[in-house]
Amino acid sequence: MSPVTPQEKSDVSLPDTEENTPATAGQSAENTENKEEIAGEDEAETQPLEPALPPLATVLVLDTSTIMHRILTQMLAKSRIDTQAARKKADAMDLCHKTEFDMILVEVSPPKYNGTDITGEIRALGGAYKTVPIVAISANLTKADWPPYAEAGMAAFVKKPVNEINLLNIMRKELQLPLEKAVAKPLDDDDIHAIAGEDELSLLNWETVREYHAILKNDYRSMMEDFLVLAPSLIKAIGEAVVAGDAKKVGELAHQLKSTSLIFGAEHMSNAAAQLEIMGYNDNLADANQFYKELHMLFSRIKPALKKKLVLLHNAP
Repeated sequence: MSPVTPQEKSDVSLPDTEENTPATAGQSAENTENKEEIAGEDEAETQPLEPALPPLATVLVLDTSTIMHRILTQMLAKSRIDTQAARKKADAMDLCHKTEFDMILVEVSPPKYNGTDITGEIRALGGAYKTVPIVAISANLTKADWPPYAEAGMAAFVKKPVNEINLLNIMRKELQLPLEKAVAKPLDDDDIHAIAGEDELSLLNWETVREYHAILKNDYRSMMEDFLVLAPSLIKAIGEAVVAGDAKKVGELAHQLKSTSLIFGAEHMSNAAAQLEIMGYNDNLADANQFYKELHMLFSRIKPALKKKLVLLHNAP
């Protein structure tokens, strides 16, 4: 038996329209009052804006890809975390001399970029850099590979493509930051049903789509085709694992879906999968059915948008 999935609802309301009819005396007075109200609103709009809240932290990103710089900068900005970026080790070290960073994200791509050498150099700077959390970001690093990096002084690693929930959880743990999104509660049924009424295009981050398309180039189209074919069975399998109470399987399947959905701009879906992954690995499926229903609804809404994008990719020169 699969978990109960929400039925899609779609309420469409059309805005009222006004026809250009001659105004009566009463309407003229009403119009005058409206103009005064609008003028008042204009004056209110010219008032000084509230000062922006200071950043919660400043993070250095060392990665050879400027595309990855943009992806991480955009991601962390949503949680009031500032970033500075470098492509080369020497540039990163120069920035460390100028700024005291709260965390450093380092690309690890052996054998060319193993991350351990710069970790030692950063620690040698002394002061706060003796203990600053240094986090590896890697497409290939596994738990089995991790011990030498931990011994070199790295705090944790996060897989590419970098999921927002995974990275924020590391920051929450290492920096003690109040990052509520990292421990988000599942949506209730009403909020899940409301997704059905959202514009399908708005559920995708098109900037992320462009960035990963630039990274993956010609492989992007075939990967999207595979995703659209395989995701339904993967989501179904997650639902069956939730019903069976198989936390390990939920974590493994959600991990697959989290990474693949992210590169196609489905960040909301990727984050829901990340929450399921964390619950699976923690052997606690208390809220798993709600996150599953959210995942199911999100895919049903983004699927048409990705199909349209796939047609454009097929027709591209």
